[in-house]
Amino acid sequence: MEKSWFEMSDLIRRDYEKSVWIPLLSQQVLNKRGEMGYDGYEEEYFGAVAVMFPEDKSKDALKYSWSDISIGHDNRPYADEESYVEAGSFGYWNNGLEGKYLILQQFFDYSDEITVWHICQDLVLALGLWRKDDVWLLPKENCLEVARLKRNAEGRPVRLEMRAEHLKDYLCARKQGILLSRFHSRKIMTEKDNAIGWKEGFSQTENKDNYRWEGRCNAIHAGNCSPYGSKMAVFHIGRTDVDFDEDVPTYEFPDDDNVKSEHKTVNFKGRKLYSISGELWKTDWISPAQKSPRVRGDKIKSEIPFVIDNEGNTMCADELENSGRYLWFSPTLVQNILGYPKAILRWYTEDTGALGLQGRDVHFGVNSEGLINVYAKDIALLPENDKKIWVAHNVSSEGKVSKELLQSQQEAEPADTTAPEILLLYNMKHLDKVVEDFWGEKMFLEHEEANEIQKKIHRFQAVDWSGVCILSKELTRFVIERLNHDLLKSLTRSLDSKTGSMKRLEQVLYDNSLKGRELMAPLVGIYDLRKADAHLPANDYKDAIELIDIGNVGNNLLIGKSIIDKIAERIYIIADQLERRKEKKKCHGNDPSSSRYPNNR
Repeated sequence: MEKSWFEMSDLIRRDYEKSVWIPLLSQQVLNKRGEMGYDGYEEEYFGAVAVMFPEDKSKDALKYSWSDISIGHDNRPYADEESYVEAGSFGYWNNGLEGKYLILQQFFDYSDEITVWHICQDLVLALGLWRKDDVWLLPKENCLEVARLKRNAEGRPVRLEMRAEHLKDYLCARKQGILLSRFHSRKIMTEKDNAIGWKEGFSQTENKDNYRWEGRCNAIHAGNCSPYGSKMAVFHIGRTDVDFDEDVPTYEFPDDDNVKSEHKTVNFKGRKLYSISGELWKTDWISPAQKSPRVRGDKIKSEIPFVIDNEGNTMCADELENSGRYLWFSPTLVQNILGYPKAILRWYTEDTGALGLQGRDVHFGVNSEGLINVYAKDIALLPENDKKIWVAHNVSSEGKVSKELLQSQQEAEPADTTAPEILLLYNMKHLDKVVEDFWGEKMFLEHEEANEIQKKIHRFQAVDWSGVCILSKELTRFVIERLNHDLLKSLTRSLDSKTGSMKRLEQVLYDNSLKGRELMAPLVGIYDLRKADAHLPANDYKDAIELIDIGNVGNNLLIGKSIIDKIAERIYIIADQLERRKEKKKCHGNDPSSSRYPNNR
């Protein structure tokens, strides 16, 4: 071990005022090797405790030391006939500066077996934290991990730390700071005399304004850690008037006549070892932030620049709030946002909808180039963390602003259209109803993952050819793999038992005088695409794309929409033509598909 390890210059320099994570309570053995009292033993320990004090009392608070604020009992309330002191209060016992522990320890029946650490409930509720196992998450910020509890191998809590940015926000709202008192120790036991250059009996202390360090090298007996060469006095005292035959004995307070005593001296044994240690006590003052946007709702000037035109000019979010502009975003934005918990993607019309994180979604539109448009003010009003997500996908303007978005937001006349993502679901339900009317069972089986698969079926999956394959795979899982094989098998008994669901559905269509192969072509196309190598060039998809029959889309970003639209259309046509062949025409009322496929009704 190097001497510098014991001198702890790295820990002396460490300033938690500048740290991303701040320990609020620690009783952690960082490293332990070997057995106490024997050659080769090594241990490093980190203790910390944080107490909150008024910001203007920082100088007074810094007078407290580790021994003043570290406690060996729990933080339960104190009550007597005169007063009641809340749990976690500091300073009431010595009429000193009053503070508040941010982490409260709870013991049960004075047992070391069960210990629970609680974050001060005012802090939890002020920030809106949600505890999940041993981490505290912030749902408003995409379930960001704000606090975390670490346990040792036995499951006991040993360290609880919190993200500085959020802690300082809370401190600002309360006009408080934190006194963080730390204790570090590093120790080894070795047979080597002068192992690091400290001779036996070495003892040194270094005192500064905010820390005290001590280094020692002492000789000890192996096995019991007693000072080498030391002795122990043993005293034995007992009564001489004990009557073992008495049924109900009573004994008065003993005196010299009925007491015996003896003593002896014991010499400690064990070979000579050297215990080398360094110990550091240090205090830090953690200041509050300048503003509190989370707890107090302070307005923070946003410096995030957004591209506003085709020349690359930018404006910060605060400038955009009253600009009346629109912004353009790459469709890669959608997949990024949907990767967060509680993300939202819903459709209002064919090319408009809502996108964002729960409670902070914005109205968007898709333009003729497949880019996403959003009214700039809607982005400017988002929380700062949300803006960082959006700006990463901000692009120069290309193509006009989404026509349907302008219709809705500027003309106040939303388009009377429906997104293919919605039509797909509607048309599958329509086919289910038609088939159930004919044969008593639905065409599509329920699946426990159907809802999760459905969320992945959207045009923004297919921003490149790799995405086209992924979208085709999800459509295959949601549509083809849910076909009712048992029903189709019962309707096509003449086919080989190994025949798959799609071939059987094709035969059912033929049996009803319909063009089975032609009607099934788009489904065969997506089935082939989902098997394709995502790294192959686009030309290798030619046959599958031709089967889907999406035509010359002209823009890769719009292929996803076209594929979903074609599958939705074909499902509707199959349902409609089956219904015609069975001569069961029905009134569909407000059928959003009727306006999309008028030639097939």
